[in-house]
Amino acid sequence: MERTIGPSVGPMDLLGFVKMVVRIGTVAVCGGLFFFVWQDRYRNLALRLLLPMIAFTALALFSTLWSPLKVITAGQALSLASQLALAAALAVWCRDWQDLSRTFAVLTVMLLAISCLALAVHFLVPSLSSLTREENNDGLIHPTNASANAYLGLVLLQVGFFVFRWKLRVPLALVGLLVHGLILTLALNRAGFVALMLASLVIQTVCGSRKPTASLAALTCISLLGYLAIDPQLRAIEPLTEKVGDFAARGQNERQLKSLSGRDVLWKKIWDSHLESPWIGHGYFVTTKTGVLRVWNTEENRTAHNFVLQILVTTGWIGLSLWTIGLLVPIGYIARRLRERTGDRNLLYALGAVLLWFTVWGLTNESITGPTTPETVAYFVILGSSLGYALHRPGLERSRNIRATGGNPG
Repeated sequence: MERTIGPSVGPMDLLGFVKMVVRIGTVAVCGGLFFFVWQDRYRNLALRLLLPMIAFTALALFSTLWSPLKVITAGQALSLASQLALAAALAVWCRDWQDLSRTFAVLTVMLLAISCLALAVHFLVPSLSSLTREENNDGLIHPTNASANAYLGLVLLQVGFFVFRWKLRVPLALVGLLVHGLILTLALNRAGFVALMLASLVIQTVCGSRKPTASLAALTCISLLGYLAIDPQLRAIEPLTEKVGDFAARGQNERQLKSLSGRDVLWKKIWDSHLESPWIGHGYFVTTKTGVLRVWNTEENRTAHNFVLQILVTTGWIGLSLWTIGLLVPIGYIARRLRERTGDRNLLYALGAVLLWFTVWGLTNESITGPTTPETVAYFVILGSSLGYALHRPGLERSRNIRATGGNPG
C-alpha cells in the first residue's frame, strides 16, 4: 500500500491510523496481562526494574509536544511502549527454564520464518524484493533489516544448540544456516559479520563442548601456519582473496569504505543537530528541529545509524540518561541473579553474547532504537523473558533452604 503523505508533513493516513490502533491494542493487552497477576509478588519488583525505561517511554511520548513531526514521534513512542509492555508481561509470565526455552525457541523459529518469507518473495515475486540493494528498489523488507534478522537468528540458533539443547536443534540449525546464510549472501551486509563472529566466539567457547572447540581451534591454527610455510606469498589463493574483496566491497571504492558508507558525513550532521537542542532533543525519532535532514542527496527524517546518537539527538541528554539507566538496571539484575547459581552460568554468558551482538550491530545502525522490526521485538522478548526467569529463580540461600526442607528448588 502506497502512503499518501511523506515522512515530514501531513495528517495521519489510513495505514498510520491502523498502526496506531495496533500499537495501542498491544499496550492494552500486554499491560493487562502484567497487572492481571495481582498475587504475584514478583510483579512489583519487575515494575521497579523497568521503571527507568518506563520513564524514558513517557518522555518519548511527551516529546510529541515539541516535535516537528508529531505523528511520527507519537507513533514511534507508542511502538516503544508496546514492546516494553510485551517485555513486562513476559517478566511475570515466564517463570522457569521450560518457559524461557520455549520463548527462545518460538523467537528463533519466527526469525527463521521471516527469512524464509524474504527468500520466497525474492525468488517468486522479484518486484517486491529489495535484498539485492538496487537503487530505487522499494521492496518488502530492507536489506539491512533482513540482515539483522538473519544475523540475530544465527546467534539464537547457537544459544538453542549449546545452552537449551532443543530436541530438534540439529535440523533447525542446518535449515537456519542455509536460509539465513542465503539471506546474508544476497543482502551483502558487512556490519553484522563482526558482531556475529564475536557473539559466536563467546557462545561456542564458553557454552560449547570444550574438547571439540579446542581441537578445532588447534587444527585451524596448525593448518594456517602450515600453509604459510608452503606459500608465504599467498599466491595460490590470490584469485580467491580478490573475489572475496570485491564481494565485501559491494562496488564501493576505498574512500567510501573508509567513511563507513558515508556515515561519517551523517554523524557529523547529526551531532551538529544535537547541539541545537542538547537537553531534550527534537522529539522522539526526529533528528532535526525541522524534521528534514539533507544528506546523501536526499531530504528526509533520516535515522542516525548509531543507537547512541539516535537517542541523543532525538531526546537529548535527559533521554539518553534515562535510556541508559533503563537498560542497565534490568540487565544488571539478571546478571546478578544468574551468577548466584552455577547451573545458570552458561545462560548468563549466552545472554551476554546476545547483548554483545546488539551492541556491536548498533554502532553502525539504530538497532533497538529504530522503528519496530523483528530485531527490536526480539530484544524486548529476550529482555522480558530473561528478567522473568531471573525474578522467579530461587536465590542461592533460598535454594539451599528449599532443598533442606525437601521442597522443589524450581
